[in-house]
Amino acid sequence: MPTVPSSFVPRVDIQGEGEVPFQAPPVEGVRNALPEQQIRFGQATTQAGNVAFRIGAQLQDSIDESGAKEADINNYRGAQQVVNSYLDTNGKDSELQYRAAVDSLSTIANNTIDSLPNKTQKEMASASISRSTLALQGRMDQHRREQAKVYSIEMNAASSAIKEDAAIESFSTMAVPNGAFQVDRNLALIAIRNVGIAKGYPIDSPQMQALEIGVDTRITYGVVQRMIAKNDFQQGIDLVNKEVKAGRIDSKVSNLLMNSLVSNQMLQSSEEASSSIINEGMAKAPSLFGNYARITAGGIREADPNSKR
Repeated sequence: MPTVPSSFVPRVDIQGEGEVPFQAPPVEGVRNALPEQQIRFGQATTQAGNVAFRIGAQLQDSIDESGAKEADINNYRGAQQVVNSYLDTNGKDSELQYRAAVDSLSTIANNTIDSLPNKTQKEMASASISRSTLALQGRMDQHRREQAKVYSIEMNAASSAIKEDAAIESFSTMAVPNGAFQVDRNLALIAIRNVGIAKGYPIDSPQMQALEIGVDTRITYGVVQRMIAKNDFQQGIDLVNKEVKAGRIDSKVSNLLMNSLVSNQMLQSSEEASSSIINEGMAKAPSLFGNYARITAGGIREADPNSKR
């Protein structure tokens, strides 16, 4: 069994150049961390402030955008009422009310923009309101052009009708180029051509020719009616034939007039012949192609030497 020395003296060997084999780790000295913490806190606060600013800016942008859109909607609603009212106008009224309607659109737009709380909303709304106002005014301009045509058609048609009546009243003969009848007739034709131009008809188009024939037809009808009233049947027949040959009268109207003239002429000549036989012993019918007479005395029939065949 091992034995323990009676005397034991602990010994520590020195190794190397005096280095001890066991050594405690170095300890760092206490330092002040407060400045660094303050810096980090400041940075965090700045970042939080930036985030809040961005959120606030985005919120303000959203508010400004919404405000501008609301202004545009309100402007459109008010302007639409003006436009609808103007679109209900016709003819001359459309021209008379156009300027007032345009001024109303401008007033509504300006008042709407001025009511906004800040410059940003005003700038945003101005562009949108300008576009919508121009679009609405475009509708008004189109209506104005259309109604200007309507007004022109109405006035020229009325002018043509007046000149037609004047030509009927002034008719004595068609042979005088510068006579009152021809002047009135030409003025009626000019007015009716303006109607055709307003409708977009070319000068030599069938539509324009139909308008001109309508004028001459109405004039001829009126003149013939005056001739019938005066028992000038043959003159009326001659006039209708002349207009038919010139192609200046509607065929239905010419047939109607001719039937009326011939019927009235035959009736009148029958009455004339009956009366002359009773009163003079001979048949005279001045209204039937001149003055025809037949001698009945003694059963002898002779032609009137003054008759026109």
